[in-house]
Amino acid sequence: MRIIICYDNDIVKNEMVQDIIGTKTFAEVVIGRRRVEETVLGLLQTCFPGAIIKRIDAATQYETVEEQLKPFVGEDVRVLHLFSNWFITDEKKALLSFQKLNYIDSPWKMCADKQLVGMMFPDVKTYLPFCKNRLAGVTSSDAVNYINQEFPIEGVSNLAQVSRLVACLTGNFEARYFNTLTETKYTLTKSSTDKDKLKKEYTFYHLLPDEMKPWFVLPYNYREDKDTASYTMERLYMTDLAIKWVHGSIEPEEFETILDMYFHFFSVRSRRMCSAQVYQKTADALYVDKVKERTIQLQAHPAYTKLSQFLEAGHVRLDELVDAYFDLKKQMEKNLRAPNCQVIGHGDPGFANALYHKSTRTLKFIDPKGALTEEEMWTNPYYDLAKLSHCICGRYDFFNSGLFDIKLGEQLKFELDIPFDNAPYRALFQQKVEQNGFDYVAVRVYEISLFLSLLPLHMDNPYKVFGFILNIQNLLNEVKQYV
Repeated sequence: MRIIICYDNDIVKNEMVQDIIGTKTFAEVVIGRRRVEETVLGLLQTCFPGAIIKRIDAATQYETVEEQLKPFVGEDVRVLHLFSNWFITDEKKALLSFQKLNYIDSPWKMCADKQLVGMMFPDVKTYLPFCKNRLAGVTSSDAVNYINQEFPIEGVSNLAQVSRLVACLTGNFEARYFNTLTETKYTLTKSSTDKDKLKKEYTFYHLLPDEMKPWFVLPYNYREDKDTASYTMERLYMTDLAIKWVHGSIEPEEFETILDMYFHFFSVRSRRMCSAQVYQKTADALYVDKVKERTIQLQAHPAYTKLSQFLEAGHVRLDELVDAYFDLKKQMEKNLRAPNCQVIGHGDPGFANALYHKSTRTLKFIDPKGALTEEEMWTNPYYDLAKLSHCICGRYDFFNSGLFDIKLGEQLKFELDIPFDNAPYRALFQQKVEQNGFDYVAVRVYEISLFLSLLPLHMDNPYKVFGFILNIQNLLNEVKQYV
């Protein structure tokens, strides 16, 4: 018996869903670092090894599907037709339902919450009428009126419903290293074996000046036991900006609104003047000492030797990039006219830590760097801007989502491919930076320091670190033109 899986990606999105995922189809939505299509079809192929996959993106393709399937008429071939707006949230339950395809002798509808998930056909002959109906312009639901039998399927979620889409997108929280996240319908509890770090995150909010608290999600119910610490937050059904960003659903007009909100946050941060010596000490700790320490940490990693061999084969050397950064920083700071001051900063207000709701124009930050004392909250005024820049100009979130590729170019040099043109967004960001009294070149140079500092923290994925290093090389070449 052979299995043919027809993956139907011809699904209309409503306006609210389109606001989140933009022009992407449901198959292209990224959940848990993987496209929905990869996850769903990967699971189905474990259930049906050797299955033939046919993706359908438009009703006109059914003519081709018909022609391709006609040779199978009369053979022991079963067909599974699945709509791409359904995501598998419980693998065990869902696969049990799909396995019924092995035993049916007539067509069946698969339904969840009284909605059509897909259909199962015992042979090609009973599937072809559906193809003919779709070619004639009949909707998918009406095209299966000739099928009378249906059964419920569990473990799937409808991404065409905005609440389910948001739940799936926000439910795949990436708890890195020592963190775990437990969710309920209304709350999110973060726990960690690094009790000091978690206590800093919790205490940070309660140390904030009142005028800054509305920008943050309130942490409460802090607990410690022998091994872990935890705190709880309200679960807001808002997508983080990284999700919208990597799906290409932030248009320039909306992007400007978001930037205005960010720069308003930067303007209301508490600020204090300091001596030139204190300013320099704070800046050096962030943009010099951290880079040097993390470079040593990276080079001491067991996997670094092999990584460096790949880099050198493509004419890329980390030490040269680090030296180029410090040279660029030195040139930039000759012209930098920054006031000697400190601000209370978030520490990482990038897109992944910013929850956003378009209709209400609400922006809320999560996961601050943290502090146990008020003194620990003060930082260099450029640091938060550099974090924002490494999302906009450095396209950091595309790396986190696995949406990049490394290719070997014609001159045997590695080339980084990120499928997103951020040029118009960079231009608007530069405009806002300068309008708000900051030095754009300084922001970009400090952005490079962030990528250098991140390298050892991501060595669980050397391919990602490889991509970061190639990105650093590109950013150095880009920023040099401004100095």
